[in-house]
Amino acid sequence: MILNKNPEIKYVPEIKLIGIRAKMTLSGDKTVVLWKKFMPLRNKIFNRVNNDFIDVQVYNPEKEFKNFDQNTEFEKWVAVEVSDWENIVEGMETLVIPEGKYAVFYHKGPAVESSRVMQFIYALWLPGSVYTLENRPHFQILKEGYKPDDPASEETLWVPVS
Repeated sequence: MILNKNPEIKYVPEIKLIGIRAKMTLSGDKTVVLWKKFMPLRNKIFNRVNNDFIDVQVYNPEKEFKNFDQNTEFEKWVAVEVSDWENIVEGMETLVIPEGKYAVFYHKGPAVESSRVMQFIYALWLPGSVYTLENRPHFQILKEGYKPDDPASEETLWVPVS
């Protein structure tokens, strides 16, 4: 596993997405099901900004993130960035990631390492940093061709901070 321990802090303008979503928990993870449903439809989205895929987590603002555990429900999106919301593919929805500051972590390795990566970010890096977690979507950017089981797969993890 390769992970940058000192993330870049970047300001992100508003991002428009088209994709699909589901409510889930870590213990009842439906991510694979979402991706299998989304991937056959992706080429019908003609207003894509790039070839990246975006995996988004939207957490309940009424819940305290520090109490997050395996059974905490959140909303998971699999999506692509678009220039506008013209011609939304049937069965898909829109989501806006609001503008704001993000800590950007680079990870190279298989997806099974994600729990260790998240543990580092939320249990070690964030409490030891000068930043506080913001209530905005968290997301990962996956390049086209990303393979979850491939140790050479690369993704960037975007954590909302202030």
